[in-house]
Amino acid sequence: MIRYVMKIVSPLSNSGKTYLGTKLVKHLTTKGYKVGVVKHCAHGISLEVKDTAKYLEVGADAVIASSNDLLVIYVKPLVDDLRKVLEFIEHPVVIVEGYRRSDLGDTVGVARDIDELNELVLKERIKLDAVVSDNDAVIKEALSKGLKAFKFSDLNSLFDWVEERALRSVMDSLPKKDCSLCGFSSCEFFSKAYLKGSNKHCVYAARSVKVLIDGKVIQLNPFVENMIISVVEGLLNPLKGVPPRKDKMVIEISYK
Repeated sequence: MIRYVMKIVSPLSNSGKTYLGTKLVKHLTTKGYKVGVVKHCAHGISLEVKDTAKYLEVGADAVIASSNDLLVIYVKPLVDDLRKVLEFIEHPVVIVEGYRRSDLGDTVGVARDIDELNELVLKERIKLDAVVSDNDAVIKEALSKGLKAFKFSDLNSLFDWVEERALRSVMDSLPKKDCSLCGFSSCEFFSKAYLKGSNKHCVYAARSVKVLIDGKVIQLNPFVENMIISVVEGLLNPLKGVPPRKDKMVIEISYK
């Protein structure tokens, strides 16, 4: 799945991450984008005394709580990794609060003063793409480092940047053939519709698996094909040197 991910991070709690995230999600959904949200609870999630907690306590690996207006999935993760979490979200745009050490997506830092900016950039060595702050010194320092800088008092500029980055993320995953086979006149029009939930697919960007054993093609059903893709990408993507966007992967296993 083609997906644009943007993370909102800060060195401390109560810094405005949730405020910024909710404003951004409201803006994007109002404009028709299909948006998922991931909130990283580094210190754990309090389930209080709800029945869902009881099932998890006795060993269930996953519990789904369903009602007329909300469905919540509680899953015990194999690893606290953003890549694994994203497997549960099928939205083309994902706003993430936290996971600042993940190398996925764009990263927007929220900093109230220079000390907090330096905490992210110098001490924790977080690779930021943009900074949001109402502190003029932070804005100036961010710009001097070549980062995008936005103020809480003018979030529309940030919204425009996020939309531009999301569109570019999808377009960079396409072959840019403008073939119209998807039903749109150009890859750009397809990308805009895709970000807003179109169920059309790029025939050239679709992932597929071809297995040959001793030169013979082995037929795969969709479940096995998707399983192979998930396992291979899950194992290889975290490795150094593996590019985030790939046109083709070839794996050879020799028994000689």
